[in-house]
Amino acid sequence: MRFLRTLRIDLLQILSWKLFAAAGIIGITYVLVGFRFIGEGSSIWHIFSLATWGSTSFFTLILIPGFVFSTQITTEWNAHAFSYWIIRSGVIHYTVSKIIACAIAGFLAHFFGMCILALYLIPQLPLYGNVYVDIIYAVDGMNKKNAIWYLIGFITDKSIGAALVSSLGMVISVFFLYPYVAIASPLIVTLTMARLSYIFYLPKFLNPPYWWNISPTAGSAMGAFLDKTIILVIVLTFLCIVGVIGMKRRVSHA
Repeated sequence: MRFLRTLRIDLLQILSWKLFAAAGIIGITYVLVGFRFIGEGSSIWHIFSLATWGSTSFFTLILIPGFVFSTQITTEWNAHAFSYWIIRSGVIHYTVSKIIACAIAGFLAHFFGMCILALYLIPQLPLYGNVYVDIIYAVDGMNKKNAIWYLIGFITDKSIGAALVSSLGMVISVFFLYPYVAIASPLIVTLTMARLSYIFYLPKFLNPPYWWNISPTAGSAMGAFLDKTIILVIVLTFLCIVGVIGMKRRVSHA
């Protein structure tokens, strides 16, 4: 019960102007990028495949979601407000609640942002067009009555990646109590590990971009979603353990 009360307070803190501002920035960015590709034969899936990949995702998927809640631990620590919450809820409940709330905040910011792109495109374009889109959700949803749900599944899948990125930034900020570390560290980790995996041929599960994006080995939309859900559970559990260990050490030396 104590953990649920702490989590409830953190979730209420998510519902601030930062969430809607981050969602708006993400949505506008996707719209501006996607607008360039709208033409004859375009479709919603075609625009989504172009607007939500590549260098754009560094900004919309890795940087912006972290602005919502990733800096919360550093903010409370620097404001000397952490003592009250740790005494009230305990180190474990405090840290795990913050990390889970941060993941939810990152997910919601990116989910709402991609929904803005969808709402912009739906009145203008059909779901499918003349251009083939090599996204497992688009392939599985073709010629099905509930095809729009596959688009929602794609948006959810990508947004889970934003949840992982945001929580990673918060955990790193436990060890380096600076707000800019919480925002920028996921991008640094992503670029570094991507480069190392390319040089040393590391397995995909050691490459964070593989966690953020849709599983390329999945044979179906359901398989891709299950892969991402499993990755979410494993990585978030690991981050909670690391975060608790780091917070205990920091509190003991405070």
